[in-house]
Amino acid sequence: MTKISVKKAVVLLSVLLPLSAFASEQGLTCQSKIKAIQTQIAYAKANNNTAETMGLNTALADTISNCSDSSLEKKYQAKVTEKTAKVAERKADLAEAQAEGKVNKLAKLQRKIDSAQAELDEAQAQLDSFHQTLKAQ
Repeated sequence: MTKISVKKAVVLLSVLLPLSAFASEQGLTCQSKIKAIQTQIAYAKANNNTAETMGLNTALADTISNCSDSSLEKKYQAKVTEKTAKVAERKADLAEAQAEGKVNKLAKLQRKIDSAQAELDEAQAQLDSFHQTLKAQ
């Protein structure tokens, strides 16, 4: 890599990494995602950050053209389904260890169940919040 391409990569990463974190944290619905990006654009413009403004405008155009609430709902529901399966798998592992008398593994397996259940609860809360936000719009 040349110095110029390294500089470009650094600039690109400095713009895109905050955008990806921002997009995942802001807004559950397409409308709220668009509003959040527009707010960030206004902030970037106010601070004369042209690189960030350009990246955010790209993110806004992509969100406007590609985002649908039904696809977001499917994504949230798939996450709940995945986490539900993980909890069931962890519970089966615990039951198997109990049946085989592996007492030394029970606490570790229970912690794994608790962790998987927390992930499931978080995914379910996100889906519930999504539905509530849609109703409020």
